[in-house]
Amino acid sequence: MTSALRQSDLRAIRKELASSIAALQHLLAVMDAVLAGKAPRLNKMSTVILKPHPIKELLTAFDAEWQGRYKVAYVRTAAVQEAALAKGLLATQSLAQLIFAFERYLRSNDEFFLKTRHPFPLFCKTINQWLTEAPPMSGPRTVQAQAVHQQLQQRGFLPASNRREGA
Repeated sequence: MTSALRQSDLRAIRKELASSIAALQHLLAVMDAVLAGKAPRLNKMSTVILKPHPIKELLTAFDAEWQGRYKVAYVRTAAVQEAALAKGLLATQSLAQLIFAFERYLRSNDEFFLKTRHPFPLFCKTINQWLTEAPPMSGPRTVQAQAVHQQLQQRGFLPASNRREGA
């Protein structure tokens, strides 16, 4: 039980780090645009919200989990179509619910999923199969992950977030 608890803690921390990496990548892209002179000029009243896009967050988190299983980077062969699929999923489910669902999907040892190597479009087509159990909306993993996220935000490592968590 102790090792299972540690693994679940590590998974929660890993998810938070994947989200943090996405936020940092977005920040770097904004900084590169400013340095290249391609960013719009901002007056004193303008504000820039530095938060990763939910679609990018979902796809980045999926890629990290997929790479954790197969030990190689996930290669998107139809990025535009996969982004559209992700947008459709995010229209009806929260990011937390989708992460929970694709974790279950990627743990599946069904011969068909193993043979196809768990592609993202197949996850989208079989989404109801993976959402049959409610994701943990509270409990040690969720509470700990939220606490880590808040600490990173308070220390300035992550921008303030308006994401739907478990909603």
